[in-house]
Amino acid sequence: MKKITCIPVSKVKDMFPLLKEGVVFSFKNLTIKQEVYEIPVYLAEDRLNFVDRDFLEKNLLGNLCFSEKNQKWFFKEVKNIQSL
Repeated sequence: MKKITCIPVSKVKDMFPLLKEGVVFSFKNLTIKQEVYEIPVYLAEDRLNFVDRDFLEKNLLGNLCFSEKNQKWFFKEVKNIQSL
């Protein structure tokens, strides 16, 4: 079993603007690229939009990423979260 480091509080604080608006972390769409795990983060304007549906690309805000090699968490932004 692989162990990963906990996400630092500072990284969670960086994501507060997203969390205020409401987001969905899509673990079913998780990808692994070059030892980096990427968890897509979608804007959840209406949670009913996400029941038994695929996520819309237009709602993708970014990816919460974990580098297995460096044991570091980071957020890769697709949309400017400051404009939310």
